[in-house]
Amino acid sequence: MSVPHRSLDSPMLVSHIALIIPCIWWLFGKNRGDYFSHVIDKFMASMLTVAILFSYLYHFYYESVLYFAEETYMYFAVLILNAYLIYRGVSGYVIAAGILMLLLLKYSVEFCQRTRVGQSAYEILHPYCHYVGGLYVLYCVHFIQKSF
Repeated sequence: MSVPHRSLDSPMLVSHIALIIPCIWWLFGKNRGDYFSHVIDKFMASMLTVAILFSYLYHFYYESVLYFAEETYMYFAVLILNAYLIYRGVSGYVIAAGILMLLLLKYSVEFCQRTRVGQSAYEILHPYCHYVGGLYVLYCVHFIQKSF
């Protein structure tokens, strides 16, 4: 029995590369601070990487698995990431700009859902949300790497 799924070269799946690269950079990159900071840093990078993998699985199976888990885990990951930015001493202006980026992304996704774009439009437009999310993760990781 074959379960319907997207092709691995689908733009919906390929766009996850933009999300995972900053996570991998953070996971294996340098960390300033003490040992505790290093452990928390790598834990955060791992948690965010798992969130991206959940998203990948969710989209791989045409949004039919992990629906509530994927969305909830993403919100949790973003909340913890912003708390971690505060812990690392990143400027409030930088955090606010990142949150603004996420709010714009959220409202654009909600707009597409309200206007009930067809599946073909979803396939075309949603990967761009992954690119914006990747920019957000890159933005956060950049300022985490510069902190302390």
